Amino acid sequence: MAYEEYKEKEREIISQVKGLYAGLAFIYSSIDITKENKAFLEQLARSLSTQYSLGKARQEDALKAQLEIAKMENELIMLEQRRQVTQAKINVLLNHGPDIELARPELMNSIGYKFNLEDMYKSAKDNRPELKAFRFALERARKTYSLAKQGYLPDFMVKYERIERDSKLKEWAGMIGVSLPIWFWQKQNFNVKEMRKELKAMEAEFKDRENMTLLEVKEAFSNVEALKKLSVLFKTTYVPQAEQLLKSSSVNYEAGQADFLNLLDSERMLLEFKLDYYKTLVDLEVSFSELERAVGVDVEEGLKPSSTN
Repeated sequence: MAYEEYKEKEREIISQVKGLYAGLAFIYSSIDITKENKAFLEQLARSLSTQYSLGKARQEDALKAQLEIAKMENELIMLEQRRQVTQAKINVLLNHGPDIELARPELMNSIGYKFNLEDMYKSAKDNRPELKAFRFALERARKTYSLAKQGYLPDFMVKYERIERDSKLKEWAGMIGVSLPIWFWQKQNFNVKEMRKELKAMEAEFKDRENMTLLEVKEAFSNVEALKKLSVLFKTTYVPQAEQLLKSSSVNYEAGQADFLNLLDSERMLLEFKLDYYKTLVDLEVSFSELERAVGVDVEEGLKPSSTN
């Protein structure tokens, strides 16, 4: 039981490390996207300053661009702070010093596996360390109950010795004794009832824990499937459309057919969609790590598909 509890804690820590590592990758991606948007705004601000000096742009637009750049600079400062804290948390979980610099992690663009939900359920029942520990506890309760019932049985005693006569050992004498449980309806019966109650309680607790484990598998598996679909939508539809909108807004603004606020809105929308896309990838990796913790094995390495797949 202690060993399986140790293995459960081990997988929990692995899941935490994977989640933090994905979070660190997201912070790096956020820094890149923010710098990219800051560069776009700086170029736009220079253009506005030139146009303003020529009387072709409003000073208000140039000031708004500068304010947006300041917001980007503030965001970069906070992202760097988050990067350092997340890195320190990972180091602590790895039993390293908090200031060790880690290589930049990369987010997975997709997660593929050939296992269905029933495979996951079966793996969780067979491999989840927490359930294994409960099984050992249940077996212990059954053994204890069995031993308690043996209190109803009589105890037998066999005794033998050699008899001494005339200072010589000549004969053997033996005795058989039986000890009956006199307090049959009190002590033994009470003990058996208590052990039976404990066994039933352990059986119910194990069943509840098994159901909760299957619920965790179901939730994590559903999250993974949903986030996989959402990440594809962001990559193939949302982000490309936001990029196209920004290009169109830029052209319209330069042609005098759109105001500066429309251009800023398009730029902010692209920024949000890109960040949401990478946040979806992070959530996907976190959900996948939670799925692996729930099923008790690494999905790609330790889980075998059923013959029906």
